[in-house]
This record gives sequence, structure tokens and C-alpha cells, in this order.
Amino acid sequence: MIRNYQSQDIDAILKLMDYQWSMSALDHQRKREELSKEGNIRVYTENDTVFGMWTYSTWDHPLWGKAAHLTVSADIDAENFEEIAALLYEDANQKLIEENIRFIMTGYDETRPFYHDFYASKGYSPWYGYSSLIYTQDRQPENTLTFRTYCEEDFTDYYIALGECFTPMRQAMDIPPYNVFEDRSEERIVKLKEEMNKSKENIFMFYDGDIWVGSSLLVEEDIDDFFVVPAHMGKGYGKLILQSTINMCIDRKFVNIYLGVVHWNTKAKNLYFNTGFKEIKSIKYMRRFISE
Repeated sequence: MIRNYQSQDIDAILKLMDYQWSMSALDHQRKREELSKEGNIRVYTENDTVFGMWTYSTWDHPLWGKAAHLTVSADIDAENFEEIAALLYEDANQKLIEENIRFIMTGYDETRPFYHDFYASKGYSPWYGYSSLIYTQDRQPENTLTFRTYCEEDFTDYYIALGECFTPMRQAMDIPPYNVFEDRSEERIVKLKEEMNKSKENIFMFYDGDIWVGSSLLVEEDIDDFFVVPAHMGKGYGKLILQSTINMCIDRKFVNIYLGVVHWNTKAKNLYFNTGFKEIKSIKYMRRFISE
């Protein structure tokens, strides 16, 4: 039977998520916290044992309309594994239809190819790949770059550079809006500034002398929004900023240091691997557009 999840199902749900996502210890911790608050989860049970689950989150995409990120996972050791996955998907799909979802994305661990064929049979097409990396080595060499934390006066320069930096990647993989700073309406600017101010102690602006050359962001144990100002690309600043950010994480006593990269960005992947990061999971994303 398929029913709403209960608190006693959380360990089983985490195990099922791990089947599909190969989650790190930090992922487990975060998901456990989310599950204590999340109500949007259904589970498949037989004799009170959980053998599968589905969950989703929604947002309003500026171009595609109401969107959802769907996860369906079934116990790979169950004899009727494929049947369970199909039943869960149909249960989830009914909910998505009721909510008038226009775009659905999903992902699967690259080592579990069943899900590619499973979603392809439901009308999903391949989208892009994403690798999660971990760093567990010693300090990196020190360098001459200086840094300070973000302040609101940096907003315009920061977001223009961020938008330009990631535009080629987003265009190549068709992830609109291609420039994240495309919408410069007053409402959007106010919202972005609020978000930035909440994270300002963890956003770092790196300088070569008086010249701003790039930035990085720390989100718990993750390095995020790591970029070089487009005008200063190709000068070796990426490696220096990454080394300084790693050392900053070590100074903050991080147990592990995580970082994510899309498969398209081979130059960044090579930089991360050459600096000492190792891949811990590789996810392939698929998507489906719902016509009227």
C-alpha cells in the first residue's frame, strides 16, 4: 500500500534516498532535519515494511511555470522493485497533475541506470550531469591574494560578474534564465539583496592588490558560488581562490569540505581534481515539459 509517511519511517526513507542519490554523511544529516519538517512524502509498504518512497518540492520557474523536483526510489533488493517504482511514480504523477505542474526534473545516481530507462519511458529526456566532490587533505599553499567579506556596496558588481561567469554553462545545458542577473526589476533586486545580506559573513571577495578577481561562498561544509571575475579569467586566479577557500574551511574546523560541479565544466573539474578533491557521487538529471 502507499500512504503518507510517519516519523518511524525516516530511517527507511533515508536508506531509499541513498539508493538513488548515494548521499554523503552531511546529506544524511540535512535530509534527516528536512524530514522532521517535511510533509510531502509518500511511502510504499508491505507488512509495515517500507520498500519505496516518493517526494517532491515545487517552485515557480520564470519561463516554464510551476515546476517540481521529483524523487522516486524503490528498494533495489525487493523482488518487485520495478513494480514498486512504477506504482510510486503513478501516485506521485497524480499529485503533480492535481497541482498543475508544467515542468518536472528528476535525478538518479549514475551507477543505477535503471532510472534512466524508467524515466525515459515516462517521457523524460536527459538534461545534465552533476558531480559532488569532497576534500579531506591538508592545507593548500598560501598565496598573496587578500580577501574580505561581502558588503551591500558590492552587490551590483558581484551579481553582474556572477551572472556573466555562469551564463556559458547555463546556455550549454539549457538552464534558463541563462544570466541569473537578467531580471533587474526593483522587486527582484530587493529580494536578492536580502538573500545576500543573510549570507554576507560567508561570502568572500578576493583581491590581487586593489583588484577584485573573484569570490567564493561557504554554505555549512560546501563551497558554492566559486567564480573568477570574467575580465580576469585565464590568469590562474581560480586555483588561488580555491586554495585560499580550502584553507579557510580548515581554519573553521570543517570535518569535510564539499563542492559540486556540472559535467559540462571540464576545466573546473580538472582544477578541482588537481587540487585534491575526489568524486563521491555523480548524478544525471532528466526533465519533462508538460504541455497544456
